[in-house]
Amino acid sequence: MIRPWSKVFISTFTVCAALSGLLLAPACQADEVSSMDVTMTAQRDSTLNVVEKITVNFSEPRHGIFRVFPVKYSRLGSSYAVDFNLNSVKDENNQNVSFSQSARGNDVNIKIGSGSKLVQGSHTYVISYKLRRAVNFFDKQPEIYWNVTGDQWPYVIRSARLNLELPPSDKAAALALNTTINTVAYLGLPNSKSGERVTVEQVGQKLFFQAYDITPGTGLTVAVRLPVGALVEPTLATQIAWLFIDWYPLLFLPGLTFFGLYATGRFLGTDEAPTGATAVDWEPPKEITPAEMGVLIDERVDRRDVLSIVVDLAVRGYYKIVEVDKPGFWGLSKDYRFERNLHADFDSSDLKSFEKEMLQSLFNWRGGTDYDFVSELSDLSELGAVRFSQFRHLLYSTMTAQGWFRENPDNVRVQCIQATGIILLLLVFMLVFASSFIGAPFILGCIFSAIIFFFFSGVIPARTLSGLHLRRQALGFARFMERPDKERIRVLADKDPTLFARLLPYAMVVNAADQWADAFEGLGSDLVAAPVWYQGSDCDFAFSPRLFVSQMNTGIENIATSLQALSPAASAGSGMSGMSGGGVGGGFGGGGGGSW
Repeated sequence: MIRPWSKVFISTFTVCAALSGLLLAPACQADEVSSMDVTMTAQRDSTLNVVEKITVNFSEPRHGIFRVFPVKYSRLGSSYAVDFNLNSVKDENNQNVSFSQSARGNDVNIKIGSGSKLVQGSHTYVISYKLRRAVNFFDKQPEIYWNVTGDQWPYVIRSARLNLELPPSDKAAALALNTTINTVAYLGLPNSKSGERVTVEQVGQKLFFQAYDITPGTGLTVAVRLPVGALVEPTLATQIAWLFIDWYPLLFLPGLTFFGLYATGRFLGTDEAPTGATAVDWEPPKEITPAEMGVLIDERVDRRDVLSIVVDLAVRGYYKIVEVDKPGFWGLSKDYRFERNLHADFDSSDLKSFEKEMLQSLFNWRGGTDYDFVSELSDLSELGAVRFSQFRHLLYSTMTAQGWFRENPDNVRVQCIQATGIILLLLVFMLVFASSFIGAPFILGCIFSAIIFFFFSGVIPARTLSGLHLRRQALGFARFMERPDKERIRVLADKDPTLFARLLPYAMVVNAADQWADAFEGLGSDLVAAPVWYQGSDCDFAFSPRLFVSQMNTGIENIATSLQALSPAASAGSGMSGMSGGGVGGGFGGGGGGSW
């Protein structure tokens, strides 16, 4: 007789057993890798031939499996690419199996099976492939650092085995291999250094690694250090070719930038005709002022060019420069007074825009014909200083408008500098928001591209044919001033006693004022008229061109310093050894797989 409490017990037990069966059934029937046997054959040239024999037990109908192989790794901030070549995919009967291969980020994805066919139960897939660049060398010792299973499988790997076969060699080498091979095996989660459950065996030139019950998210990794000469390191040419593949952005980006800018400069940014030889000329081109001559020669507005405007306007009679001694804390100090010529027309059509700007700056122009009659350098208004900063722009604009440059050189340089800034800003953006997707070669490539842009800014501005013609004349005259012939000077000065002072501003822009003065020294007052446009503080001595230039150079430098002071400023895979510092997931290989 069954008692009531016994009926309750039996019913409860039956329900619990049924529920337990339902809960445990999926776990028992889940897909699993029954075995993963990997045979790796190392060739003397460091090529690795790998055959993976993967037996999978499908609990439900599936199309097949997929295998993911990492082929790009990070090394020294760059992408290190392994040369992966898939040979074949077959089944346990050595029959070809349908598959597709595709790149996915840093991995190669091999999808095995047919979309129109389902399989269930135990099936074996044999994947054969060849690898280059998968052996590291440390002090000429080759090391095979291999992630056998990968840690991305979603189910258990019941048995994993690596059979590593080293290349055949003579008896002495074989004996050395037997005594000098070092092995390490890691099993567990990524970066784990545990390998207690891995069986390692060496038989001659063959090594065997065995592990069991590898759970999802864990993997088996081995490292084998061989003696020197066991494998041959790739040739230097091969390594350079591979290095180019890894670091191509460092060469490609600056190279593309250089050839792009070169092409732009070749067709848009170079002179329209070659300069050719230049002959010595006794007179400067009549169309250009000293400042313009200096800019035509080197395509830049520099300090001497702007100062030559001050001297040239004085030479042409618009004002007189007077050196003035003033008492100071440490004794007498120098100041400079500009005395306006009341007969000179400051609004003359003969004046160019940068010359009018200079007159307006020096004499504190207030509009119309309202100028100061006398001004001192120490009293120049801020307005005049601000205008002084515009001379560079005005010189370029005037010469471009006259047809001597294709485009305003200042604008061209600004555009190149802006391009440099854009590249650097993009680089900063990528470093902040996309640092995980770019490497050191791309970063360095952008930096060198920006540097190329910056330096090309000084090369691209180009002269037109008329500008080039004037430049040839200017260079011929510059040669005459840099090496003046005293006898030729005597003949020219006999015809024009004002020659020395009239052409002195041109000598300034080619940095030949001292040589120009020396050529006139000792010719006599009948051949060299003392300039009336510059008066030093000491006028008691007879006129000497050399002394005058020395005195004037000091005065002009002081004027430049004062004006510039007032002016506003212009705006394995990783290359790590598996023997030291290694762990699960390190080395080449790895990845994972799954079913579909």
